[in-house]
Amino acid sequence: MRTLARLSALATLVVALCADPFLVHAQSGANPEGKQSFRKLQSQHNDKRKVHSLVTLGYHYVSRLPLPAAKDSANAIFRFADSVSIHLKYDSGKLESRLGLAQVWIKMAEHDMADDERLPLDLNPLKRMFDGIASLVKTKQNFETTGETYYKLAMLLSRRTYFFDYRIMLFDSAAFFFHQSGNRNRESETWRQSGESCHQQSKLDLAVERYYKSIEVMQGGHRKGLSDPYSLLGNIFLYQGNYKKSLELLLVAYDLAEKENKESESFGWVNLFLGLYYKRVDDLDLALKYYQNALQVFEKLDRTNAEDLIYAVTNACKIIVIKSPSQSIQLMDRIVKEHPMVVGEHMYVIILNERMIAYARMKDYAMAQKYCDQVVKRIKTRDLAASKTLVRDVIDFLVDSRQYVEARKYLALYQPVVRKEKPALRDSYYVMHRIDSAEGKFEAALINFTKFKLLSDSLLGQTKLKEIAELKISYESEKKEQSIALLTKDAQIKDIQLVESRFARNIIIGGALILFCVLILVFTLYRKRKQIGEDLQVQKDEIDKKNLILQRVIGEKEWLVKEVHHRIKNNLHTIVSLLESQSFYIKNREALSAIQDSQSRIHSMSLIHQKLYQSESNSSIAMGPYVIELLDHLKRSLNGPKQIFFEVDVDEISLGIGQSIPIGLMLNEAITNSLKYAFPTPGKDRISVRMKKHENRVRLVIADNGIGLPPNFDRKNKHQGLGLQLIHGLTAEIGGELTLTSEAGLTIDIEFKVNDKLEQIADQYAYDVAPYTAALFDSEMQDGKD
Repeated sequence: MRTLARLSALATLVVALCADPFLVHAQSGANPEGKQSFRKLQSQHNDKRKVHSLVTLGYHYVSRLPLPAAKDSANAIFRFADSVSIHLKYDSGKLESRLGLAQVWIKMAEHDMADDERLPLDLNPLKRMFDGIASLVKTKQNFETTGETYYKLAMLLSRRTYFFDYRIMLFDSAAFFFHQSGNRNRESETWRQSGESCHQQSKLDLAVERYYKSIEVMQGGHRKGLSDPYSLLGNIFLYQGNYKKSLELLLVAYDLAEKENKESESFGWVNLFLGLYYKRVDDLDLALKYYQNALQVFEKLDRTNAEDLIYAVTNACKIIVIKSPSQSIQLMDRIVKEHPMVVGEHMYVIILNERMIAYARMKDYAMAQKYCDQVVKRIKTRDLAASKTLVRDVIDFLVDSRQYVEARKYLALYQPVVRKEKPALRDSYYVMHRIDSAEGKFEAALINFTKFKLLSDSLLGQTKLKEIAELKISYESEKKEQSIALLTKDAQIKDIQLVESRFARNIIIGGALILFCVLILVFTLYRKRKQIGEDLQVQKDEIDKKNLILQRVIGEKEWLVKEVHHRIKNNLHTIVSLLESQSFYIKNREALSAIQDSQSRIHSMSLIHQKLYQSESNSSIAMGPYVIELLDHLKRSLNGPKQIFFEVDVDEISLGIGQSIPIGLMLNEAITNSLKYAFPTPGKDRISVRMKKHENRVRLVIADNGIGLPPNFDRKNKHQGLGLQLIHGLTAEIGGELTLTSEAGLTIDIEFKVNDKLEQIADQYAYDVAPYTAALFDSEMQDGKD
């Protein structure tokens, strides 16, 4: 729950305490004063005080980032501080100056990634800096100091998606060194921080593992702060649909946090998670109570965390908006007015989302749409897994405002993300039912409603409700145990006296009642069993009817898919025939060559659809027969009088259409290129194609022993031939890595990950060959004109 901003501010404050007084004044001054201070420090005698002053001045420029001048100045000052520390053999100075350099890099990276967190980010420069920092303390063989250093490095990184893997690695390293040093408190805290990072990225299995490690380390020892991993575990089990386990853990966390400090951040989070729990089981009054408790705690903290405050107020508004949307808006307005720092927080999008919900409840769809547009704009720059709750609320608004096409689009993105979260998946089926019903698709609506009911019954059946109620009663009973104990003693004494006086009468009455109850029970069981049998028969008939409908629908869809592939194949053959006819009237050799190349490429795609149409499976292609047939076509089309030996070694690999077509096009380009240009003079010419699979990765190698690439060939040139451009583009499309080697011929090495079965099916329906065909034909015709 700590943030990078807190750590940065703390580091700046600590360093400033050791600095020269005139430099503290310079921190708030203009830029020329900073430069003047730097020049003055450069001329001073080298000592530790000078290093601290330089570090303080460096953090002055860090506070001015992302200005380019501030970046250059901060880097220059920290590097100078590092060189002075090296000269003095002052390890603490080297550590502080290199941490400063790392902060400059991180702040600039966050600024560059602000528009879209999903862009690729090269972390190698940062890793080299961090490795250098860690090496300073590793050499001293001090495990606790090394652990603190790794922990500090991890805390420098924000909880953004692009830092996730590296942040986890640093926390795990810190935990290892704390374990070696025997510091159980720091080890437990580190495992919890690591779990929070995994939790935020929806890596729930990793988060659970780390939370349990945090608890295990502290068992039998000092229990301060132990409520946090318990409450976070309870939150995970809640979203996984294990309500009983969730409530058990949250009640343990509540007791621990209450005994420790009822005004702590930890107590606020336990209340927030309990509110989430009771909202999920539809006890809205209790949910609102715990949300309001959390909000009071976070507002009273001396240094309120904006992110915590946003979570508390927005969840409270989710309950308030049901009865009074206007009160929900008033509460958000008050929080923004009294705590303006929430507006600059990256989680402020949640407040915008709640405003959208409130105005939608008030039927003011125009105002709600304005907030919806702002929420969607922010969602597009973030990782979808971290924004799934926002996406769900946007979907609900789009359905309420009858924007069904847009709702379906976001629902298609939402369902794969929540496939392991049963409650969220259940709700998504209900939304699909609403959309289908509104559009008159009643058969699809019935199917989705059935899925919704099945998941609802599995999540919150009568047995689970009973277990939850018993657990709640058990917890409340423990609170009243002492007062009830005294009353129980008096009642026991009176009961003994009554039992002695009425013993004989009770035996007779009891026997008669037991006999009567047995008779009633036997009759009731008979009636109930008969009724159950009739109900089961009715349900069986309904299920059989639905199964027949589903089988018919599936059969029709399979036939349609085969027909689509057949028609695509015929259309592509028609295009090849048209190009063949056109080639008889073209005298320009370059144009003729371009048309022939287009024919080969289209044939490679047509062959894919032919294989799909002829095979029993509509979703994958056996690559062995496909490669052999494609090579046979290219040999007959392009080999001419040359005697070229082909080597083919392909494992039993099946790929979906989304990967098969790019692979076929790349094979076509590479083999065509070798046949045309690799062998200017006859010899022992050879072309080999190897396709090997290891686990879920495939390696495709196409090699010849021809003349290779020209000596002056520039691989980085963006204006390469169309063939290489296509190979580069198609490799990127399938998420692969391309390597070109020109030694004793040309070798094209492509390695990529195989899509799983669900992705293959998605590729089958989503893949559109028309853009490929049009783009290839236009490019080749343009080359011919040139």
